[in-house]
Amino acid sequence: MISMKHVWHVYANSGYYYVHDTFLGDSPRRAYAQGVRIDGRTGEIVKR
Repeated sequence: MISMKHVWHVYANSGYYYVHDTFLGDSPRRAYAQGVRIDGRTGEIVKR
């Protein structure tokens, strides 16, 4: 049975925030590669 609980981590660098579901694996590198990227000044989601 798949768990319906998810834990979200937020990582940041100088210009962006990266929101990542740790259900898929927990690491800043994975968040950078696969997470949702948000512009730190405008709050807009940035496409990769």
